[in-house]
Amino acid sequence: MRCRVSVYALSVAILALAVGLSGCGSKDKVKNENAPIPGRDKEIYEQASVKARKGRYDESRLLYNVVISTYPDSEYLPLAKLAIADSFYLEGGTSNLEQAIGGYKDFAQYFPTHPRICDVKHKIAHSLMRQMGAYNRDASKARQAEFQLKAALQSCQMSAFKPQIESDLKDVQQALGLHELDIARFYINNRQAYKAGESRLRDIIVQYPFFSYYDESLYLLGVTLIEQEQPEEASEYFTKLVRDFPNSEFSKKGRDYLEK
Repeated sequence: MRCRVSVYALSVAILALAVGLSGCGSKDKVKNENAPIPGRDKEIYEQASVKARKGRYDESRLLYNVVISTYPDSEYLPLAKLAIADSFYLEGGTSNLEQAIGGYKDFAQYFPTHPRICDVKHKIAHSLMRQMGAYNRDASKARQAEFQLKAALQSCQMSAFKPQIESDLKDVQQALGLHELDIARFYINNRQAYKAGESRLRDIIVQYPFFSYYDESLYLLGVTLIEQEQPEEASEYFTKLVRDFPNSEFSKKGRDYLEK
């Protein structure tokens, strides 16, 4: 009986050892399959880029993330991070554009000297511009875009993107100028709230020198000052209007005020 028990116990021990060794081999195999392979990062990055070009953005992002998580020292890691942000940018829509902005800001934080940093800063601003509404609606996205464009312009003076950044800044400031002018007109024409209109018009004069309705802004600012019994300061704006915009429809009106 003792002999039989001993043989049975020995058999169980041998079986357990065999299973244990088999388990260890399986783990090692999985571990080896997930281990970084030299050159594989480039292959995965290129595969992801092919999918992105075909508009298969979800699949491309999964592959880009493999590069990021598996090859932390790869030269393709910053490119993969940027490509993920680009995929959201290209896909469009409010949610995706916000994801793109987050990705671009993350890239700018970790790779501030990367050769594509000015492109990234411009795309942050452009992602905000794509979310701008009509000039008579909420202007918060336009203000955020203006802030980003000014920051990009300051740090990208020698970049090939400078002309486009300057052009976008003018477009955004045009929208902001229209927003402020629309509110000023309402205060002046509907409420006779000249002080409230004045503050909006002063912002336009100071902040948006390329605004296409700059002449009307000068005229209305002069009018609000006249209505508040400040003729001397009003004459300064009427004079600037007549001098700088002689062909404006508001120039004659400004000249009439000056004669008075």
